[in-house]
Amino acid sequence: MAALRRAVVPLALVLVVAACTAADPGTATTTASPTTTTIAVAIRSTAPSPVVVGEGVDDGAAAALAAEIERLRPVAESLRGLGFIGAPQIAILTPEAFSGRWAMSLDASLDAPALAVESRLMRLMGLVGPGDDLRAIIIRNVPEPLAAFYDAGAGELVVSASGPGLDGARQAEIVRHLVLMLTDQYHDHARRVAELRERGETDQANALAALAVADALYAELRFIDTLSGEEQHAVASAGVPVVSGPRFVVHELAFAGDAGVPFVARLLETGGTAELDRAYGVGLTTESILHPMRFMAGEGVLELGTTDVAVDGYTLQHAGSRGELGLRSLLGSATIPGVLTQTADGWGADHEVLLSSVDDVAFGYVFRGDSADDAVEVAQAFLDHATFVMGMNEGLASGGGVEFVGVSAGEDGDDGATEEAPVAGPYVFVDRAGDVLVVVIASDITAGRELRSQLGR
Repeated sequence: MAALRRAVVPLALVLVVAACTAADPGTATTTASPTTTTIAVAIRSTAPSPVVVGEGVDDGAAAALAAEIERLRPVAESLRGLGFIGAPQIAILTPEAFSGRWAMSLDASLDAPALAVESRLMRLMGLVGPGDDLRAIIIRNVPEPLAAFYDAGAGELVVSASGPGLDGARQAEIVRHLVLMLTDQYHDHARRVAELRERGETDQANALAALAVADALYAELRFIDTLSGEEQHAVASAGVPVVSGPRFVVHELAFAGDAGVPFVARLLETGGTAELDRAYGVGLTTESILHPMRFMAGEGVLELGTTDVAVDGYTLQHAGSRGELGLRSLLGSATIPGVLTQTADGWGADHEVLLSSVDDVAFGYVFRGDSADDAVEVAQAFLDHATFVMGMNEGLASGGGVEFVGVSAGEDGDDGATEEAPVAGPYVFVDRAGDVLVVVIASDITAGRELRSQLGR
């Protein structure tokens, strides 16, 4: 799901997918409304906090809401153990304008062309249905925030003027996004995530994005603990959105909450705020977040070279690392959860390439395990996926590995083709040597074999 990881900043719990947009760092891609006024609210620093009030919002109501947000600001700072470097900018909009701004932010965070190619690969692998589209699945599973979201591209906390006061659920959401904004001032994570994705370092980008979101989620949970019983009931009454869709989508959307929050808690327990801040400055991977003890022990990524590939008629769409999280997503449909965790646990490094033509898609994956046994387990999982998820015929020994060809191919000739049944797809190849594994999955056999020959070198 590389395109999803590149396009969504951050990739995380469904409540925060568009917390930071994929706009150019420092560039505001959305505006509050055609007509705005500006007020100022006193804050702890010497500079006032600018509050942009959208058209249709009563100035008195906006001032009261801004004051409530200002009351929450030192709470967020105290929970996180950091103070704002600069006054947080706030945009208060009508509920209608807020919904529009949210929709624009979410749309900007989703790279439609990349997700279209990724959708083709996921359909080929049997991970989504024939008519499923990843972008539509994501949008369906990302509910609009209750009260606020952090628009990193514009550098603003965008707030909905939806009522005269803030209940516990809305307060908690604002605290979360204030912390997200606060850590971005210190660690510049929104811009860095975008740069990592541009360089193809998608696993590191996912890890950094998940860390930032989990950091804010953890502060939100601590804030909820301080609320009265009645306010906590309001938070519980707000409900938790039910995520529906392919297992790998659900798993990746929940990563910051399921794995990131425990990771943050372990860092704080071990070394306090300093240890948490240190994590922002190193090359985190999703393996780091899944295994905090390995991260604190200094375990890094193994050496693994990359391969330049070129297939006639195909365009290279992506080259980078899928990481342990991405490996779990690929193999989750063919492997039961407990076995999946054990299989992906031996991730040491990987490199992937995704190419597409007008009609076809080709995916190459090179994996290095912590040991040869780990590579064996992952190889078997891909073989099981080809058989049980993709419905391929029995694999045959070929070039030292195992090759599967589509059922539409004929049985005559070197390529298994006849005049009546030309070479078609899909195509899967799995080969292992020691702790290194090569996997090729393509909708066209010829392109798959060409990619296989290049990755095999």
